[in-house]
Amino acid sequence: MEAVKLVADTWNLDTSKIHPITAEAIGQHRNRPRTTGFVLDKAKSFLKYQPTPFVASLHAIKKQLEEYKH
Repeated sequence: MEAVKLVADTWNLDTSKIHPITAEAIGQHRNRPRTTGFVLDKAKSFLKYQPTPFVASLHAIKKQLEEYKH
């Protein structure tokens, strides 16, 4: 839910409309884990991959979309 609110904040959307739901409400058997992620150790060491922080990525996408409009 935190990620959804960060997206809404980036685009100045009304976060009061964001509400958690259960997995059952969307036809799934279980709720997903609250914390998930990828182990990026190999990508960082072998490929020299440096992930971009989520909020920075949102701002980059927003900038690209704004540039595309013009």
